[in-house]
Order: sequence, then structure tokens, then C-alpha cells
Amino acid sequence: MTLEARKLDLIQRLAVVKDEATLHIVDEVLSSNNGHTDWQLSDEQKQFVKESIAELDAGMGIPHVEVREKSQKA
Repeated sequence: MTLEARKLDLIQRLAVVKDEATLHIVDEVLSSNNGHTDWQLSDEQKQFVKESIAELDAGMGIPHVEVREKSQKA
């Protein structure tokens, strides 16, 4: 998908959002540093990320395609 196609897709998806909180989050992200935000993770979140990376490195991950196929069947 080209960059332009991705932008159009996001615009279409955003056009139907009815949740004010979601719109606020999108607005905050787009308004801060040209869309780049310095995300601050808690120590617990950092540990979770480290453990997740270790699991992926150990071959314990599930490929995106497999997850997508399972979710489409549900």
C-alpha cells in the first residue's frame, strides 16, 4: 500500500469514529512534534516488552498472518 493510499485509508476510518476519546488521542498525537511523541513506559510496561522480545527471540511468537486468519474466522 502506498503512502497516499494509507493516508486515504486512515482518513476514511477516522471519518466514522464516534468516540470523543479516540479523536482526542489522534489529535494529541498529530499535534505533538509533527506526530512524533516521546512515549513514557512504566517499569512494568518496559519489563513486559523485554519479556515479549525474549519470547519472540525464542521462537514463541505467532506470525501476524496466522493471528489475522484466526481473527477472521471468529
